[in-house]
Amino acid sequence: MTVGSFLGQLLFRPAWTADQLPDLSGQVAFVAGGCTGLGHSAAKHLALRGASVTVVAPDVASGESVVAALHNDSDQQSHGFVVASAVDLRSLSAAADEFLKTHSKLNILINADSISSHQFSLSEQGIEQTFHTNHFAPMLLTHKLLPLLEASQPSRIVNLTSMTHMIVLNSIDYQYFDVPEMFDENTRYNESKLAAIHFTRELQDRLETKYALLNKPCNIYVNCVHPGAIKDDHPTGDRDLKHILLDSVKVNVEKGVITPLYAAAAPEIETMNIKGKYLVPYCTVAEPSLIAQDKETCVKTWQWSEYVFRHYFEPDFEMGI
Repeated sequence: MTVGSFLGQLLFRPAWTADQLPDLSGQVAFVAGGCTGLGHSAAKHLALRGASVTVVAPDVASGESVVAALHNDSDQQSHGFVVASAVDLRSLSAAADEFLKTHSKLNILINADSISSHQFSLSEQGIEQTFHTNHFAPMLLTHKLLPLLEASQPSRIVNLTSMTHMIVLNSIDYQYFDVPEMFDENTRYNESKLAAIHFTRELQDRLETKYALLNKPCNIYVNCVHPGAIKDDHPTGDRDLKHILLDSVKVNVEKGVITPLYAAAAPEIETMNIKGKYLVPYCTVAEPSLIAQDKETCVKTWQWSEYVFRHYFEPDFEMGI
């Protein structure tokens, strides 16, 4: 995202809004991070258009509260939730399994969980927490749910990234990403968002290759979205002048969710064959950084990710595509 597109986010009214979502009756959506922020807003708008929405909730109380609101706001009464910790791969895997036991269809997967850890911390499996939440958790959920998404074509996968991936000049520090002494909050966040683009592009490439070999069309649309600079509705900690000034040029969640919703459900994604792309506000396909586009680096990030899964999670893990 360029400075010009950032200013455009602030100065111009979106040409496409959530009001233009099509009728989603009969569609099934799974939203990770669906209890707060962008994920919650996306779940709400999909439900309002008739989709049956399942959210990943951190606990039963949060899940029940969100589902009650979805039922209250929409005619669709088949919304649900699964409980999982965003920083525990086994918990996320079990939540996906629970969803698969009760659903025979999945049209939309939105991986909306995203964090930036201020201090070095580890997930339950020992993976640096920012990378875990922003890259490995979405990759695992996609791995678990991909067979159902394939069986439900046409289907969409939406991953969140950030324009800050462009700050990374020499790719990801694969070797030291989880070493405390090498931790820097901004570096890890930016690298995790670069990994999201690598994952998106490589997954789409692998799907296209698979279906070409089968002599079948691939109607799975995998895209990653920079939603914009989003204002935190519940800021914590000291708010110095820098953060106050930054917040003054950010947009609210209802504007931030526009581009993710476009990627998740707008008919234009299919009619314009938007696949493996990087979208920025508002609903615009843009060019990511050169390192984000580099095929060899996309493959390297994919293979490194599988190695991390095998080392920290399951010894025989493979994405299977």
